[in-house]
Amino acid sequence: MLTALRQADGRKVQAGHSHRVHGPFRCAGCGQPALLVKGAIRVHHFRHQAEPGDCVRSLGESTQHRECKQAIFTALQATADVAGVELEKDIGSNVADVFAMIRGVPVAIEIQRSELPLDVLERRTLAYHAQRVHVLWVALAGEEIGFSPYSPRAWERWCHATYGGRVYYWTQDDELQPVHFEPHWLHTPAYTTRDAQGQPLTVGGQVRRSKRYRSPNHGERVAISRGFRPVVRREWSGGTVQVPQCSLYVDCQPAWWKPGESPV
Repeated sequence: MLTALRQADGRKVQAGHSHRVHGPFRCAGCGQPALLVKGAIRVHHFRHQAEPGDCVRSLGESTQHRECKQAIFTALQATADVAGVELEKDIGSNVADVFAMIRGVPVAIEIQRSELPLDVLERRTLAYHAQRVHVLWVALAGEEIGFSPYSPRAWERWCHATYGGRVYYWTQDDELQPVHFEPHWLHTPAYTTRDAQGQPLTVGGQVRRSKRYRSPNHGERVAISRGFRPVVRREWSGGTVQVPQCSLYVDCQPAWWKPGESPV
């Protein structure tokens, strides 16, 4: 958690602007005692003093997750046409990692944690839609999401379908790298054998589409503060992926991949 409540006055404060003498602190979600963690390398943050139980503010926050959240927040705060920037904002039943009014559009930025189940992704996306808030799901990329064959996880496939054939990976500040997953083709080597009559027989040499792997196709990097627009998406289903009607924040660049491909 990057924010907590100061027990003395109930004010919401950021870890980066707080010191232990300002405490004690409590979690803004469950009200349990929270410890301020400061460090020269790690992002300053709060953590629950005891087991957090079911508190959503405690789930799956890695160092990279905190760095991403802080970087996006700081960049949006310094950008014109962006107002009301807030860390860990309560919106109905959701807690947005970062919330902002971007050119008058309410936007909730959600950094994907350690593989949220699809039903949770759908439920939270529906909850934002009910609040008329446009959600932007942001993924944390590793070295594997380059240009080599990649096996998208279930939540990446869901985001890919939801955003019309693109997944957004954080790079720096409020800059994201959109990636489209194209089919990946496997080549079976050809070799020669003999049939039952002893005649030469060529086997293999076919090309088939991989069920597991996709080929990442990178679009132009885009800033959340400048290159996105609000969209209300109709309900859609295809294969094992179901997308509810939802309010999204989608980048403005046209498709950079060949038309006619499946968005899943």
